[in-house]
Amino acid sequence: MIAVSGGLGIVLLVVVLIVIIIGGQADACGTSQGGGQQPGASDEANSIPGNYLAIYKKAGPAYGIPWNVLAGIGKVETGHGTSNLPGVHSGENYAGAGGPMQFLAPTWKSFGVDGDGDGKADRYNPADAIPGAANYLRHNHGNEGGEALRKAIFQYNHSWDYVNLVLSWAKKYADGNFSIGGDNNTGATCIPGGNVAAGPTGQRIVAYAMRWLKTPYQWGAGTWDGPTGYACSYGRCGKAFDCSGLTMYAVAQATGGKIKLDHFTGSQQNDSRGARVSFAQLQPGDLVFFTHPGETVSHHVGIYIGGGQMVNAPHTGDWVKVSSIASGTYRAEFSGGMRFSVPADGQQ
Repeated sequence: MIAVSGGLGIVLLVVVLIVIIIGGQADACGTSQGGGQQPGASDEANSIPGNYLAIYKKAGPAYGIPWNVLAGIGKVETGHGTSNLPGVHSGENYAGAGGPMQFLAPTWKSFGVDGDGDGKADRYNPADAIPGAANYLRHNHGNEGGEALRKAIFQYNHSWDYVNLVLSWAKKYADGNFSIGGDNNTGATCIPGGNVAAGPTGQRIVAYAMRWLKTPYQWGAGTWDGPTGYACSYGRCGKAFDCSGLTMYAVAQATGGKIKLDHFTGSQQNDSRGARVSFAQLQPGDLVFFTHPGETVSHHVGIYIGGGQMVNAPHTGDWVKVSSIASGTYRAEFSGGMRFSVPADGQQ
């Protein structure tokens, strides 16, 4: 929680770590979801909601703050928005903090961000609150790393115990010690997937793709084994992927080579080993396809990561990045999703 001093901040910190959502809750799509489907503090303690993970990984690089540090703060403050304490989803707690990243109103006024471009900076909306936290950390020189980052985190709660706890979670996340849970839609725009968790294959597909963020795009590049060729994007040069090269790689690696897709969007969309899913059914790890109006063969493919976003290799001059499919051209041209899994997953 930003700018809460002394013992009260520590008391709140302990309470946040203990209290979890127990009862049912309506998500942003208006359907009732059981609290057990939200990341909890027991067997799912290392779970990050898919949409939160996507926002952390988008906001971090944009402000020069490690994504896992933002995730550490989100975890400690409100369990990535899953806490039902006062001030998390509406109103304020006893200290005046509100939202999943726990901003005081004056601090939010100075550092709040309209992250989703809807014309409103809302501290209760994770799409705004998470980049707002990154903005606040950068203001306090957190983008300089090292001790400067520790001091920036200290400004968030004015407790070195808080700093150490945040960084302990950040290390776990950096080491990959987390799973991707179902989207936590509270405070967010209605997005596909509800609170349905990704299957094991879906989690692995996302993880394999996300490790190649900022890899240059080159048409025809990429194989089941990794990037190929050579291209430059935004000053970074090296081996590259195109859209279907990235997806064929991620699926092959996630399935241990059991599913090797062709290097062609049309073939991938019609592969008999996958299960077709609609936009509303999307879960992290699903391949998402896009087709120009009037055409029958998809021209682009990405990997859904939750939160209405995908990781993809867009076009020449760009690089592997996270893009929104919740609105705009991608939403208009969405032509279906495909879910791939291996038998050991026990689910499709």
